[in-house]
Amino acid sequence: MFDSETAIINFEINLDFAYYQTWLPIIKHISHVGYWISLITLLLSVIIFTSIKKLKCARNLLHVHLFISFIMRALMFIIKEFVFVDGLALRSDLVAVKGKVEYTTEHYSWVCKAITSLRSYFIQANYIFTLMEGIYLHNLMFLNLFSDKSSIRLYYMFGWGIPLVFIGIWIKLRQIYDDTMCWTTSQNKYVSLLFQAPLEFTVLMNFFLFLSITRVLCLKINTMYLQQRRIKYRRLIRSTLTLVLIYGVPFTISIAVSFCKNQTVEIVYLFFDQTFTAFQGLLMALIYCLLNSEVRSEVMHKYNSFRDNRQQDRRTRTISNTQQFTLPMQDEPFVDPPKNNHHQQWYKNSNL
Repeated sequence: MFDSETAIINFEINLDFAYYQTWLPIIKHISHVGYWISLITLLLSVIIFTSIKKLKCARNLLHVHLFISFIMRALMFIIKEFVFVDGLALRSDLVAVKGKVEYTTEHYSWVCKAITSLRSYFIQANYIFTLMEGIYLHNLMFLNLFSDKSSIRLYYMFGWGIPLVFIGIWIKLRQIYDDTMCWTTSQNKYVSLLFQAPLEFTVLMNFFLFLSITRVLCLKINTMYLQQRRIKYRRLIRSTLTLVLIYGVPFTISIAVSFCKNQTVEIVYLFFDQTFTAFQGLLMALIYCLLNSEVRSEVMHKYNSFRDNRQQDRRTRTISNTQQFTLPMQDEPFVDPPKNNHHQQWYKNSNL
């Protein structure tokens, strides 16, 4: 069994480790690039949704929580790869045996187990929030339930609360039955199942929800007479079909590969699975935010408004400076002396 985030091979299976060491560094480099790109685009999407007032609707707020779960998942991957040696343990947990650094099977610190537990929590929260997206869209189309801003908090509570229950039980079982290393590997398949089962359930549920939503959208678009509504439903169909491909196809392939023991097939699947997992946040940011026509329209409106305000402020400052630094008059105007008969007579006498 492979760790879906770090590509670590379970110790209970005896595999040709040298064969995997050839490909695992390449897969990890691709994962690093994918997580960093996803992190940047997700942060940009969160800023857009939270800074533009017209985009603060119920569904976009749910998107923000989904993006945050992706962000935390990517951050935990980066932290784990940075502080763990070979993705297995902290450097402080290693021991020197005959001049070589080796791993032990016990005496691992609680810090490394806490990092692994946090990472596991955010992975589950990420999957649960994808399920909340599917349930919200399903309820909005079929039942019109829990779609306003006040009821959307239920989705937040389930998205962050349900993983706490599963991870809490998983941590307790880990301490009792599978307390090996930093919990980055597993020797008890039943404990691993408690972590993997909710993930597989959410993917399977989302797959059927999105298929049902797509079917209803296709039926509605055939009965629409208004062009504007037909365009809106076509956009929903395209985005929903994309989500079906994103969540359904990898899950179907993973089931097929689980019955295959060929190392080449496993490496090929691991390459595509890790690439998809790393770039999944980027895909969500593009579908829900960056490539959304409504979002782009509001961003352009915000930019144009900001640019017009800047130009207006610049013109105002220019006029103010011009009035402030107007030059004073240098000389007084020449005024002719008053003309009267006495002065004229005095002038004539002096010239005689």
